[in-house]
Amino acid sequence: MKKLMTLAALVAACAPAFTAEVTSSNTVGYQKVSFAGGLNIVGQQFVAVGGGAADIQTIGGNGLAAGGLDSIRTWNGIEYTDYYFYDGETSDINGDGSDAWGDENWEAVSENIPAGTAMWIVAQNAASLSFSGEVPSDSSVSFIAGLNLICPPQPVDIDIQDISGTGLAAGGLDSIRVWNGSEYADYYFYDGETSDINGDGSDAWGDENWEAVDVTIPAGHGFWLVSQGSGTLTFPNAIQSSAD
Repeated sequence: MKKLMTLAALVAACAPAFTAEVTSSNTVGYQKVSFAGGLNIVGQQFVAVGGGAADIQTIGGNGLAAGGLDSIRTWNGIEYTDYYFYDGETSDINGDGSDAWGDENWEAVSENIPAGTAMWIVAQNAASLSFSGEVPSDSSVSFIAGLNLICPPQPVDIDIQDISGTGLAAGGLDSIRVWNGSEYADYYFYDGETSDINGDGSDAWGDENWEAVDVTIPAGHGFWLVSQGSGTLTFPNAIQSSAD
């Protein structure tokens, strides 16, 4: 928890927010994201069937601790909000035997989570979350200055070098921070004009040694974007690629 709270303090100081610019593609999908016990960053990569942000109650859990011991932590640009997992067998907050995400008062919550939103999952043991809905047709996510907790808005693995951006600061000033369950790895943005680490004038994500990195962001996982200003990240469009 120490790692999370340290980052939370830094986030509160920066007070950023982000929005995912997505619309429905009418392609229905399902995704299961497995993770180890402890702190993990997962991502919502679907919109609701028919369009719009997905409801938190559509997120299913398998192996999560009963009685609100495991939780999702979302970031709204100012502070975290915790939503606890209550299983229907021992913590029937819905009154119908169904599982639910609720607040500290053991009441079910109504919260929409847009595609492209990443969140912490705090789990006692290894478990999984399941997401479902329509795959967004837009593969871009907007961000503002500071810390942004985001994920690719479509449920596919992403090569970090395929992530492009507008508004990113040159020379490695902006970075992606990936959490592996125990520590962060930082990957910096180098623009091809002033920081040509590829040697061909192309933009790249690299390490502190100014060398391009070979990193994959798995489907269903998110990361922090640390940015000097506002802009947009654009990810490979799986819908567009499958249609070509």
